[in-house]
Amino acid sequence: MQTLIRLLTTSGVGSRRRCFDLLAKGKILVNGNEENRPSFPVDSVVDVVKVSGRSLHPVDRKVYLKMNKPTGIISTTSDERGRTTVIDLVPAGYRHLRLFPVGRLDINTTGLILLTNDGDLANRLMHPRYEVEKEYHALLNEPLTSPQQQTLKNGVTINGARLVATFVRRLTTIEGFWYSIVVNEGKKHQVRLMFFAVHRLVRLLQRVRIHSLNMGSLPLGAVEELSTKELDSLFGAT
Repeated sequence: MQTLIRLLTTSGVGSRRRCFDLLAKGKILVNGNEENRPSFPVDSVVDVVKVSGRSLHPVDRKVYLKMNKPTGIISTTSDERGRTTVIDLVPAGYRHLRLFPVGRLDINTTGLILLTNDGDLANRLMHPRYEVEKEYHALLNEPLTSPQQQTLKNGVTINGARLVATFVRRLTTIEGFWYSIVVNEGKKHQVRLMFFAVHRLVRLLQRVRIHSLNMGSLPLGAVEELSTKELDSLFGAT
């Protein structure tokens, strides 16, 4: 016996945030009855749980993949407009495991995406209270001045939220006005908006790190399972 929210997050439905949202919207049925209580006790062997009309079955195994997302790809499990999603790039042998992306990148941003069916890990990496670092490399239209860099470190207010860069520096080994920026929040278009707040436009944007997980030399569009070392580091850091 376990709680309903525990069953949902460990069965590849999604992060805790997504599962709570599904419960609130009445998308979860237990033995034919709508259930919105996260702590409702269920037995995965006896009880029939349906999510948006589909029967829920425990996943075969936990999987952790990293992807170097190209531009033009949607960071969701499906798209009503028929656009290519990150799941479409996953090798066919993994698709039955109900993977979902941990966090999102907008359609024009490339770089590191973590795909898993482990809702508990996803929650630890996505929940604001854990302040998980995300590092991006951004190509700007002009270089930053020292005062502009300091403003980003002090924090800028965007849509009522105070957003802070914990680290900003120019990448002098790359041609062009490339900068590394580290943030702890995960607001929509956050990095682009932060640079815009100091009067700079982002020409290209790439995420290169999530917490202790680095993209490394993974080619654009490629997908691979995390190594034991990467997993140990990721779990040890969360």
